[in-house]
Amino acid sequence: MMTRHSLASLILKRIERVEEDNNHYIILYRFDPPSPPIRFYTNLRELEACLNIERPFKGVILCRGRRSAEGVLELVKKYCPEYILGKIDIIKERIQEKAGVG
Repeated sequence: MMTRHSLASLILKRIERVEEDNNHYIILYRFDPPSPPIRFYTNLRELEACLNIERPFKGVILCRGRRSAEGVLELVKKYCPEYILGKIDIIKERIQEKAGVG
């Protein structure tokens, strides 16, 4: 008899070989309709227990390292029609450029 694995456990298996880095990433997502399915949060909590991620606000996930970002992005793509992945260093540089700093 085959055991059924969660989406999060399958994602964790797939990203094992992703080369890690020390960058910080941000993932912004939005659900349509506004209410996400419970399975999304169940899988996200499972990823959160194994990866280096934070959820400071609804629709925002901060990830440390490429492996974490790719894992979370795979989950977000499965459930969310609208999402953006950004590297925080690049965002910070652009804000500084517009402010005339650095």
